[in-house]
Amino acid sequence: MKAVDHTTAGTLVFDATLLPLPEHPGHHLILHPPGTDTQQRLEELMRRRSLVAAHPG
Repeated sequence: MKAVDHTTAGTLVFDATLLPLPEHPGHHLILHPPGTDTQQRLEELMRRRSLVAAHPG
């Protein structure tokens, strides 16, 4: 699990999924999918960003 403190959205929490890379022994791909609450916060941030970009000033 990884947590990031965002100035607008608050604390965003991400899970960790470790995937082995069979063609590269000893190497892994780490994915950090957002938790449910974090997913909602990120979607709200994107909506706000979209509104600001679409209607500057």
